[in-house]
Amino acid sequence: MTRTSIEVVLYQPKSNAAVDAILQSQGLSGTPQQDQDFRDRAAAFINSHYELYGRKVHFDLFQGQCEFAPPDIPCLRNEVDAAVAQYHPFAASWFSIVGEVYDELSRKGVVSLGGLTNAFDVAHRPYLYSVLMGQDEQATLATEYWCKKLANLPARFAGDPLLQRLPRKVAIVADDLDTLRPALDQLQEGIRRCDRNGAQMALYSLDTSTAVSQSTTLMAKLKGSNVTTILWAGDPIFPVFGTHAATSQAYFPENVMEGGGLMDIDVIARAYDAQQWQHAFGISDLPAFQPFDHQDGGRVYRAAGGSGNVPLSAIFWPFYGLFACSFQEAGPTLTPLTFERATLTSPSYGGWRATHDPHLPYLHFAPGKYTWISDARDVYWSAPNLPPGV
Repeated sequence: MTRTSIEVVLYQPKSNAAVDAILQSQGLSGTPQQDQDFRDRAAAFINSHYELYGRKVHFDLFQGQCEFAPPDIPCLRNEVDAAVAQYHPFAASWFSIVGEVYDELSRKGVVSLGGLTNAFDVAHRPYLYSVLMGQDEQATLATEYWCKKLANLPARFAGDPLLQRLPRKVAIVADDLDTLRPALDQLQEGIRRCDRNGAQMALYSLDTSTAVSQSTTLMAKLKGSNVTTILWAGDPIFPVFGTHAATSQAYFPENVMEGGGLMDIDVIARAYDAQQWQHAFGISDLPAFQPFDHQDGGRVYRAAGGSGNVPLSAIFWPFYGLFACSFQEAGPTLTPLTFERATLTSPSYGGWRATHDPHLPYLHFAPGKYTWISDARDVYWSAPNLPPGV
């Protein structure tokens, strides 16, 4: 950062063939030119609509070259060092499931949006914040949901009539990551306290090269154990493999969404096995989907002179907008501590209670709370009710 500029690094992970194929099959891909177009227009909008005290914000794309599924931790840590040395950023948007990445960003004094749990963010203050709900907060909500609605009752939403008659027996299916394990343990213990059958843990390695074999083995194990209900608490990609593996084995349990990990995105769920996802329900901390033109990112793109189709990358406007608001409210002296004060004291808005609009989640920071999305919806999958083009 200088007297005239605020540098922000936007990290783009290395392409992964399996992940890219799934996203492209659902129309979730854009060209580098489209992404650059949105970055430029987002910067222009911020620089003309926010008070930055003589500075201009500039967004720098850093293209990652390290494997993330499975994660190459030394390589990912070195990428942080390379990005900081090249751009000298004040802040970064760096979504990663590797805690060591945020350790390194914080050690370098870079404010970042990403994070994994609120407890992890707090441990890295004043440098780390999350747009999404923390996995520890998600575990609290999911425990309450399970205990109040599902515990000790028959699995009546399963696809198999035999499972429907059994009392629920749940397996938590999630990534085997050290940084997420405390939240998963919290969820398992919470269910154990209210459910006679407790909850078993079924973890998988974040390795797309073995996802087919892992999912086949895991589903066979769950079926053989008479698990009536899968509580999905991991990433949005593994269920593509897991749901197809379950159907291939004629295993039709309940599929309950814990709400985290972005697996509650409507358009990605179209890649899940349709027979399985007829029996999907749970909680989601994401707002109801709406066309890009109706989202804030689309409005910003148009206001900054964009024409034609709104780029897919416009869905990331909340990250840009959060930076802009905190840069403004931090005042002329922008430091990690003034950024922290501005962020944690920012006004809350949205939420069903205030707006009765499912497209506006409740966004709320507070002292000790470094995660933004702060409410959730009760959701279920209903393919016939999808609007045209979704």
